[in-house]
Amino acid sequence: YYEEPIHKMQMQKLKMNAFLHYDFTEAEGFGSALGLSLLDAAIDMLNQMKTFGTADVDVAIDGAGSGRQRKEIK
Repeated sequence: YYEEPIHKMQMQKLKMNAFLHYDFTEAEGFGSALGLSLLDAAIDMLNQMKTFGTADVDVAIDGAGSGRQRKEIK
């Protein structure tokens, strides 16, 4: 938790753990702006990520990926 007492109370009330630890002592609003940008980037990545089939990636015929990858999944 951050040093800000209200932050600890909020997280305990919501029964959540902080997932970003910036260790800011002032301007905690700056940390929330960074956190929202990170979440926005993660959502964008998930929405635009291609599967092996749509990206036309070769399927492994031996090794660790053998039998676990399928090209027909789109």
